[in-house]
Amino acid sequence: EFSGGVYTWTDKEGRKHNKDAYEAIWEKMAGRPLVYPRPRFRTPIIADASHYEWTPTVEPGVEARRIGAFAERAIEFGFLKLEPKATHACNPRALYYVLSGTGVIGKEAYRAGSAAAMDGDKGLSLTAATPTELVYILTPQFGESAAMLVA
Repeated sequence: EFSGGVYTWTDKEGRKHNKDAYEAIWEKMAGRPLVYPRPRFRTPIIADASHYEWTPTVEPGVEARRIGAFAERAIEFGFLKLEPKATHACNPRALYYVLSGTGVIGKEAYRAGSAAAMDGDKGLSLTAATPTELVYILTPQFGESAAMLVA
């Protein structure tokens, strides 16, 4: 039974057990126990984005403010800024959240507050109609060595 974020069941000996609902669903879907990795940071990381410089990218009219990249799966977090008519080739692992501006991602219009998950789609691009600023997160890389991503 699921109730209030908790999965409750009774085992063969009649003992009642509780498990976090997310963990119970994850374990059922994965067919194995959920094992959390050891913590890699002792305290939360708090970054002040205003202390990072905008740097040009290879895409004309597009600048990046890369805040950080983490671990062997190449998780990354940062910001992009696009001038009107500038185009950014979307990373297939990216999640985007538009802070300001308008334009299109693929064939879909975006505006401030829009979000998009590339979900492995290749070949999509983001084109700004007005000055645009957005947050991006690169989700974990699986199947390729992180060394291949950096090289």
